[in-house]
Amino acid sequence: SSSAKQKEFDPTTACWSMAGQLAVGMQDGSFAVWDSVSSQVSTSGRSGKHSSPVTAGDWRTSLFAPALALASTSTIKVSRGFEAAEWGSTALKLKLPKRSAGGSMKSLPGRAKADVEGLHFSALKFSGGGRHLAVLAAPTSAPRLTQVILYEIQAESEALVASREYVGDGVGGAPFEVCWSGELLVIFSRTDSGGSIRTIRSMPGAVEPSWPPDPRDAPGRMTCGGLSPRGLVAAAFACGERGEVLLFGLPALEPLGKISTPGVPSDLQLHAPTEASRHTLSVAFDGGGVQVWEV
Repeated sequence: SSSAKQKEFDPTTACWSMAGQLAVGMQDGSFAVWDSVSSQVSTSGRSGKHSSPVTAGDWRTSLFAPALALASTSTIKVSRGFEAAEWGSTALKLKLPKRSAGGSMKSLPGRAKADVEGLHFSALKFSGGGRHLAVLAAPTSAPRLTQVILYEIQAESEALVASREYVGDGVGGAPFEVCWSGELLVIFSRTDSGGSIRTIRSMPGAVEPSWPPDPRDAPGRMTCGGLSPRGLVAAAFACGERGEVLLFGLPALEPLGKISTPGVPSDLQLHAPTEASRHTLSVAFDGGGVQVWEV
């Protein structure tokens, strides 16, 4: 039918590049890129198309070589740059390591093997230098078992090598958001009544701070989190019918302050237009409305 045919081209995810390119992933595994400067539209060819719906994407931060990464079930493709919709790309099966009894961070040797049941990717994020890719992944048969996997992009985007991973637990919670500050990854996790923040470096060895020191220190269930380019971390919590936003500084996750909100936060954004300007914190609420603070 015409409606079924139209559904195949329904957009499933979208992301902007620094150079003003909008990539849109589709239900049928294809994608399109609109250039806001030239108004040209490129569509995926045979090498760029996925065999299942595109679920996540991100651009490498670059004005001159804004490589595009797109994910579908058990597959990630990374372009060598973006001059056209056809590219030499990475497409490999990825295995979710066995879930341990507690949260874990470890190094993984070499390339991950194929996973029989498949993985769903809900987020992809390039590191500041573009050498690493952080993903939020879960088995297609157990979508609540979310974990974070770090991949190193090698040989001009022709290989993805798994290097670190973090599996949540009942104490720290399940990861739901990841943000990069340079080569330091900030992971936001939540439980039914709390939440936590962890940091992972692209290469193990250095101190990797986390918060809170005691799970009972969280003021409520974490609802959202964010990070500014200048290293200010914000985490929002539901506290009954009201909310609370806690602010931290990187790299030590040093507590900087808190803001009480009139409702439960559902989303937040941190803005810092220039190095000299103060941050602006925008918070949206479950019941509607937005409030803005200068922090």
